Amino acid sequence: MAFAESDLEYQGHVATFREELRKLGWSETRLRIDERWPAVDMERVRADAADIINLKPDAILVGGRRTLSVLQK
Repeated sequence: MAFAESDLEYQGHVATFREELRKLGWSETRLRIDERWPAVDMERVRADAADIINLKPDAILVGGRRTLSVLQK
């Protein structure tokens, strides 16, 4: 996420996303969700991106263009 973890608006978006997944039968026993909230700290964005890529996930959901551009590199 390109937002601070204290950002209540985006916490609400994440909560809604998780709830919709649950409604579709995707409980956290069937999938793993790792959240990263580096906000505007681009060094942390790069470190988090490397961490996530090393986990070799099937999918990555990104919040924010800057974060996406780092992951694409």
